[in-house]
Amino acid sequence: MMTRLTSAMLPLLLLAHAGNLLAAPKLGVVGAPAVISEGKHFNFDFKLSEPTPPEGLTVRLALYRDSDPQLGDVSYFVDGSRNITGIELVRDNIGRLTDMRVTLAGNVRSARLTSLVIDDGVPETEERAVFALAYQGTRYDIDPRQDRVDFTLTDYPVVSVTSPRPSAKEGEQIPLLFRLSKPAPVGGLRVRLATLENSDPAPGDLTYLTAGSAQITGYETGRGTDDQLDNLYVTIEAGATEARFVSTVTADNVRERSETLTLGLAVDEGYSIDAAANTVRLKLADKSN
Repeated sequence: MMTRLTSAMLPLLLLAHAGNLLAAPKLGVVGAPAVISEGKHFNFDFKLSEPTPPEGLTVRLALYRDSDPQLGDVSYFVDGSRNITGIELVRDNIGRLTDMRVTLAGNVRSARLTSLVIDDGVPETEERAVFALAYQGTRYDIDPRQDRVDFTLTDYPVVSVTSPRPSAKEGEQIPLLFRLSKPAPVGGLRVRLATLENSDPAPGDLTYLTAGSAQITGYETGRGTDDQLDNLYVTIEAGATEARFVSTVTADNVRERSETLTLGLAVDEGYSIDAAANTVRLKLADKSN
């Protein structure tokens, strides 16, 4: 049934239309990478449900946590930023950063603030900073699913692990590929892989450090009760930014079901862990499977 528009209804329609025009955009922010070594960049990526107003939009990021409040760790607005017209760093009466006001360009629905961790040459432990979106007047709503970014700044190499071929049959090889954000130090870098899952904890399924390995100087296994593999320690050659650790699935001619082994980079000395690539799940199968 068609409804006839009357003069009495027009003000109500105009009011509803004005309300839609004035609706505040929903704002979210994500950050990447989560772990950054000195001399590397990281990004704050802003997304809005509606375009910013023509004059731009200033958003507020409150420094929710900072394990090292001293100045000089980060340059917050560097090349690579997009749709950002300026930032203001707000400090308290003793000079500590408390807020960052970021101005987004007009008529945009996304923006990127690129920052740089300053390489000061001073050895330090990991530092963590958490920024949370906060209200700046009533010009935007905050997306509760994307309302904060959590960064770790580190002097150490950031290590990741992946496997380009995580599934293999008896006699075949499984490679682990390590990547570092900066070269391994003098003497090499020993990283620890902890066993997170092992469907067949008896030893002998894999022969470690076989043909095809590169930039690896050695390995050790740490075993617990019943000779189960608890940890695998892999030493990456000094100066390497990439290393390949190859293992071969043992051909024991014993008919078995497929087995799974999940290894995860674990905390140890001299490196930080890439939050986005720190676990590999390996599948070992009989030739007949």
